[in-house]
Amino acid sequence: MAAEIDQAAVEEETAKRWLQAKRQTMPKGGWVCFHCEENLKTVGAAQDHFGGNPSALAACQIKIGEELGLLMALRKAELSAEEWQARALKAELQVDVLELRVDGQLSEIQSYQPFRACRSIREIFCLYDSVEGRAIAAEEELKTLKTEKANERT
Repeated sequence: MAAEIDQAAVEEETAKRWLQAKRQTMPKGGWVCFHCEENLKTVGAAQDHFGGNPSALAACQIKIGEELGLLMALRKAELSAEEWQARALKAELQVDVLELRVDGQLSEIQSYQPFRACRSIREIFCLYDSVEGRAIAAEEELKTLKTEKANERT
């Protein structure tokens, strides 16, 4: 049970340090890793060592020897993954909003009696085109009838 308490304390401390790094405020004396006791004097060094989020492993826990290049590539990949995840969540939210808007507009359009049987925007446009075509034909027929009537009077 003591190991569980220690792990919780480690996670809490990691989260605390991650939040401090995110705010880009450096504690007095910099950050000290409680795993390897390395003293990190800059925000960038702390982010590289502790990772981009509280669940990331500290560099000293994953680094074998002095393979700093691999660690930097890992941190860049983690950051990129977080950015893409944020973009995906934003895009999903935008899609949800647009779907609601389309559903609302479709409901408004279907409130007009001739369009009630339509189940999609395409069906509405087809019906509208048909009605518009009939209206144009009726106007032409009316014009022809007026011309014929005018000719009969003369």
